[in-house]
Amino acid sequence: MSILAGSRDHFSLRLRKWRLTTRQTVAASCAAAVASAAVGILAMFLTPAASLVGYGAVLAAFLGVAVWLKAIDMSL
Repeated sequence: MSILAGSRDHFSLRLRKWRLTTRQTVAASCAAAVASAAVGILAMFLTPAASLVGYGAVLAAFLGVAVWLKAIDMSL
């Protein structure tokens, strides 16, 4: 498939398919961005080991959400 062709399985479209409103979808995206940014900023003040724990927690949360979103049926 061409990279210029649109894909109908992005996470925002999956959230909409799960019956979230546009506002709720944007809020969820912003919340994920704020959470990951907060861990990044906090990591500047932590030890490297503590930073890795924070990064690992964000990674685990994002992977969990990805697995959950993958289960949403995107067929028309």
